[in-house]
Amino acid sequence: VNKVVAHHIKNGNKRAALRVVNRAIDNDSLDEVGRAFFVKSRAHIHFAFGNLDAAQDDIRMASDVLLMDNEIMALQAKIWAEQNRELENAYEYAMNLVQQNPADVFAWDTLGLVVAKREGVWAALEVLARVGEVADDCSSLFVHLGDLYVAKGDDNKAIDAYKRAIELADDGLT
Repeated sequence: VNKVVAHHIKNGNKRAALRVVNRAIDNDSLDEVGRAFFVKSRAHIHFAFGNLDAAQDDIRMASDVLLMDNEIMALQAKIWAEQNRELENAYEYAMNLVQQNPADVFAWDTLGLVVAKREGVWAALEVLARVGEVADDCSSLFVHLGDLYVAKGDDNKAIDAYKRAIELADDGLT
C-alpha cells in the first residue's frame, strides 16, 4: 500500500493516494490499531499536498490510538512549523527525534524545517547542508535544502539540491 501511495504522491495525484488509504481504512477486518496506522498515512498525504488542517485532524486521531511514535512526532512538528505556531514544541519534538537516533536523516529533515521557521534560513541551511553531505535517501531533505538556497539567493546550489530531490523522489516524501 505504501509504495502505491508514494507513487501517487510522486505523480501529484492526491485523490488516488487518498482513495487507496481510505479503502484500507474502510476494511472491516482491520482492528483499531491497523486503522490508526492508515489514518497516520492519510495525514502524511494531506501534509504532502498542503492540507495542514486535515493532516492535523488525522494525526490527532491516530495518536489517540497509537503511542506517540517518532512518525507522529515528526509529522506534528512539521505541521506546526508549516503553520508557524507551537514552534518551541515543534523544536522540542524535532530535537527529541534527532537525539533518539542521530543517524536518522528524516529526523534531521524535520529539525531543519522547524529551525527554518524558528531561527531563520541561515540556521536551517547550516543544519541541512551538513546532513545533505552524508544523506542520500531523503528527497524532502533536498527539497527543503533547495528552498533554503533559493531564499539565500544561491540558485546553483538550489538547482543541485532540487535535482537530487528528483533523483530520490520515489521515496514518496516529495
